[in-house]
Amino acid sequence: MTPSKYKPDVATPPGDTIQEMMKVKGMTTKRATEILDWPDGWVVDVMRGKRPIVFKMADDLARAFGFPPSFWLNLEANYRRTLKRLEKGE
Repeated sequence: MTPSKYKPDVATPPGDTIQEMMKVKGMTTKRATEILDWPDGWVVDVMRGKRPIVFKMADDLARAFGFPPSFWLNLEANYRRTLKRLEKGE
């Protein structure tokens, strides 16, 4: 498989996707925190890209929103990779 040549000029945190899914479900941040069983502030931190999604969190997101953990982990990896590339000025 050939690596993609697509190089976005903006890093979009996985939290944008979470926020959209919450919106579709009419879910507040408080409700998402309860459903995900995360400590206070984590949902907001993930939405802002300040807290990375790790496997346990990806598993929680999969249960809450129906996409597999790999989906969430890939969003996180792509975000961090793009962020790093942009910070280097590439």
